[in-house]
Amino acid sequence: MTQESCISNPMSKAIFQLVSAHRNVISRKIRSLGIYPGQEQILMQIRDYGEQSQNEIKEALAIDHSTVAKSVARLAATGLVQKQQSNADKRISLVALTDEGQEICHSMDTIWDEVESVATAGLTADERAAFLVLARQITQNLTDASS
Repeated sequence: MTQESCISNPMSKAIFQLVSAHRNVISRKIRSLGIYPGQEQILMQIRDYGEQSQNEIKEALAIDHSTVAKSVARLAATGLVQKQQSNADKRISLVALTDEGQEICHSMDTIWDEVESVATAGLTADERAAFLVLARQITQNLTDASS
């Protein structure tokens, strides 16, 4: 019997290890930009989809409202985002990137490109494509199960 056959839940363990290793590398690198883990996701969400409410950010990233509120407040304090009232509904604050926030996003793109290059080193184009198909299917299975 191999050591691997004795491991309970090998897929879940492999997924956890993969996510954890990736997150650790990204976290270490983005700290050099003066941002904390999780903040990069908010910045990239705003960069990719434009000005939006904290509720829209919460829904898109599937994180709780208090986390979004705290992160947005910290990002605003450091000058990476700005908040302004919605013209359509004065009760809603919209969050947008500042010029400095745009620059940070550009730096994060470079970091993500570097990490992806390291993570996929030694994989063929077919292996990369197969990984994406499998990862999407596993994500969909888990998403469906949580609905």
